[in-house]
Amino acid sequence: MRALQELPESDKDALFPVFPLKPWQSSHYLDSTLSRIEEAYGKRPFFVDIDEPELIEPDKRRPVHDEIDQLLVSDNGYENWCSYVEKRSNLVPAVQLADLNEFFTQIDRLYAMERGILVSIKEFQFPSISNIVKAVAARTSGGLDVCFLLDLGQGNKNLLQKQAEVTSYIKTVTELAALSFSSISASTFPESFGGLTEQEIYERQLFDGVLIHSGAPRLIYSDRGGAKAERQTGGGGAPLPRIDYAHRQKWNFFRDETSANMELTPEARRKLKIQAYIAQAKLLVANSSIWDPSLPLWGTQMIEKTALGNVDAINSPVRATAARINLHLHRQLFYNDPGAGYDTDEEWID
Repeated sequence: MRALQELPESDKDALFPVFPLKPWQSSHYLDSTLSRIEEAYGKRPFFVDIDEPELIEPDKRRPVHDEIDQLLVSDNGYENWCSYVEKRSNLVPAVQLADLNEFFTQIDRLYAMERGILVSIKEFQFPSISNIVKAVAARTSGGLDVCFLLDLGQGNKNLLQKQAEVTSYIKTVTELAALSFSSISASTFPESFGGLTEQEIYERQLFDGVLIHSGAPRLIYSDRGGAKAERQTGGGGAPLPRIDYAHRQKWNFFRDETSANMELTPEARRKLKIQAYIAQAKLLVANSSIWDPSLPLWGTQMIEKTALGNVDAINSPVRATAARINLHLHRQLFYNDPGAGYDTDEEWID
């Protein structure tokens, strides 16, 4: 959310995020989630879905868990979900596919709101794409104001082997719902970093290939943000200090391998890790073949401040994650016109 919040306002105007509703941090009610989204993204419309429920121990449940349970009740065409969206005018709803017996009733009510709808199809549901698209198209004038999102979740380089399959599915969407938009979402951001200094952005390669071979006129790139601070470590606890740098087609990683000394006191270890972030930022900024000092963006400013020794800039996995997502979103948004991405015309104050 910080990464999104710190984007230029013109970037936010050009994005259309999908937010899955879930209990965030220690929030007690879903209204806190929506308030945080508005703080980051303003009152712009956005797609809203319901995240997959988690198993919560009874003594750790909060009212927000009960709220989500109620939204997932499928009775009367997901009546609770439809009512929740209807009362909040900037929410563009995702269709819930868990109970297809309530599918038509739900579609009719959501579509009648005249905001458009999102149909998010997970990979295990791909074999049913034809039936889903046909049913939606029949009740939305051929897919008018509908976006079909093919969600491939977390992956790796093997994602590229699915190009022909995904191309076929996108062609199916285009043929059966000619007025709709379609999108592909995935993340190949690494799950471990030992010895890794760079990696290509394979989800972008997949999209580019599908775009060429499908000829789909309304295919939109969707970047599935790795929006949590990773838990990868050298043996438990917080991740080793790491600064990530996003390009259009690859990542660079600057990772400290020496600061996992568990013999230190917590305060001494904290200070050591802050110095490790500073050291990695300095290595990145000093590498002229990688670092681009001319991009005026909050994420790059945070890296620069860290490299200068500011202990309040990037000093934790959360801050590092926010900086890298901020830069990554901006790079991908201007993927087809990189030069335009340098005209942000904004200043950032941390």
